[in-house]
Formats: sequence, C-alpha cells, structure tokens
Amino acid sequence: MEHSITDLCITTKQFRHLRAKLCADIYRDDPFYRDNTTALLKLILNSESCFARGAEIWPITVINAKGVPLACALFIRSRCQPDTMQVGFLEVVHGSPNPLKLLIREACSKARQYKCTNVLIGSNGHINNGLGLLAGPFGHRPSFGSAYNPPHYIQMLIPLANRIETLVTYCHDIAMSPLSTDTRLIDRVAGKFNVRQGNFRQLQSEIAIYTQLNNQSFAGHPYYFERTPAEDLELFQAFGPLLREENFLIAEHNGRPVGFLLWYPDFNELVPPGNAVGLATVLRYRLLGQRPTRFKVAELGVLTGFRNSGAILALVARCYRLVHGKYRIAESGWILENNRLSIALNTHWHGEPDKTYNVFHINPEGVPV
Repeated sequence: MEHSITDLCITTKQFRHLRAKLCADIYRDDPFYRDNTTALLKLILNSESCFARGAEIWPITVINAKGVPLACALFIRSRCQPDTMQVGFLEVVHGSPNPLKLLIREACSKARQYKCTNVLIGSNGHINNGLGLLAGPFGHRPSFGSAYNPPHYIQMLIPLANRIETLVTYCHDIAMSPLSTDTRLIDRVAGKFNVRQGNFRQLQSEIAIYTQLNNQSFAGHPYYFERTPAEDLELFQAFGPLLREENFLIAEHNGRPVGFLLWYPDFNELVPPGNAVGLATVLRYRLLGQRPTRFKVAELGVLTGFRNSGAILALVARCYRLVHGKYRIAESGWILENNRLSIALNTHWHGEPDKTYNVFHINPEGVPV
C-alpha cells in the first residue's frame, strides 16, 4: 500500500487530530503510557507563542491510501540553531519501516532546502522541552516531563543514523543519601552561598534570572542554544499551577545569582494510564494533598567559575532538606554519557543508572531525494 506525506497543506488542528489518532493506536494497550507531550505540542504550535515566532515549524504526517496516519512529527528549525533541522514529537506505527523512512527522507529534503547540515531526531524544539527517545529499560511508567516511546522507535532509527548519542538518568534512594550524615562538611563547604526559593510574586524578574543562568551555565553544550526570558516565562506559565516556590532554588554569592536547581514531584504518579497531567492532577496535588513518592531534579546549572566552589553542594543540600521525609526516590535529569563530572557526582551520592535515551543525527546529504 502506498503512503504519502502531508505537510504544508495541513493545519495545526488537523495535525493534532491525526497525531491523537496515531497515539491512540500506538499506545492503546500500554498500561505505562502517560501523555507527556500534547500540552507542550499545543504551546509550540501556537503561532502567537514566543517559541513559534523564533522558529520555522512544519507539521508532517505520513498517511496511507485510506488517510490513516502512520507517522508524524514536527520539523523545527530555530533561528538560534539555523544549521539543524529537528524532528520532534515523533510517533510511528510498529511494522514496516517505510512510513518512518519516508518521513526522514522528507526531513532531509527540507534540511537541504534550508541549507541545514544536520537532521536531529529526539529534540522537541529546545533541550528545556526535553531531549532524546527512550532506549530502555521499557515497561515502566515515565516520569513527568520524560520521553516515552515503544522500543521499535529505537530499532527503526538505528540503521538510519550517522551518529547516535546516549543520555542517562540516575535514581537516588533518599534514605541512603550521604547528605543526611555529612551535614557538618556540607555546612562548611556550602556556607558561603545563600540558597533561596523563587519568588513567584516577582515571576518575570525571577524567570529572567533563570534564563540568564541557563544561557551562561550551558553555553557550549552541544545541544543548547540561547533562550529568551519570554520563552521561558511562557513555558513556565504553561505548567505553573503545579509548581511551588520551593521547586525553584537560586544560589547567590554576595548577592549575585550563580546557580539554580529546578525540581518537581513526579506528577505522573497521580495520572491514570493513557492520560496527561491536567486539572485533576492539580486538584489531587494542591487540594487533596496527594503527594507522589518520587521527584525529579530537572535542571541543575552553575556558572563556570563556581562549579568547584560548593555552589552545587549548596543547591543539592537545600533541595534534600526540602524533600527529606516527603519523598522516597530522586530522579536526575538526563546527562550526556560522556559527561564524566555529572556522572561522578551522581554515583558519589549513591545514584544508580535508571534509564537511557538516544539522540539521532543524520547527514541530509547522504539521504537520496
């Protein structure tokens, strides 16, 4: 049966409808699936959003002769990363790889048209939106904000990629943390820093600090490019009802912000299979006092000149004091497999490898038209 591409003629509403049908088919019998992407997708597809105004976005679907969707993705080219064509929000049926190959061929064609030298699969617009496709282990509920997909995605992409990067996450049993015993050493090393909670009554100025620390802390990271405060504010406000001031920690040295830590509970523990975090989650968490057993350190960034100064320890120690006795398990954000410093930090604090994710790179010149 022949397949065809629909792209520029499709509206965002049509794309979201087709993608919803495709996801319903792919995840129908999956008890672990939680929808971590639809809310973010809606934000990115909003033409009035700050992100959309700073990027070119093409919603792409592969359909069969009967109009049934077989694969879909957003092709994204950010003006801050003009040499890369991202293939984000990817979904593809199991079985014949032809729909995926057709979609990738279209991505490479689009990349050549816009003089992009790299097709990146596994990025949803920016690393703050998530990075990587789940590579294992499978058969577990994804944490809030983490990628989730069946194993056939990885199996089908491996033969197509020129380069594959691996990301890892770690889990920590809070009861086993050395932070509970090394308090004197921690206080001595971290004592020169003031770690405060975010002030959401001055949200715009706090997000400006967050953006500045992100841009400076992760400058030079292979997958990072600069954000604007307006973009970060937009993303934050989309999930704002779930966050408390304690979830955003800022380390200051002599009154100057030098690092930050962003953490949040694993809200997916409060979400039924197949559903997404929404108003019901907010009610369970805020009004009924239901608390997940896990939390996630989504981001930890410190300015270059302060990375060996105790600022990281000060942030982690403050986070530990906030979660101790409330949560059992801490999950790290993703870490590049070759980031030895971050991996050493996690293993030192008794962290165990939890999940792996893959990012795929394709040279568009090597894929035929």
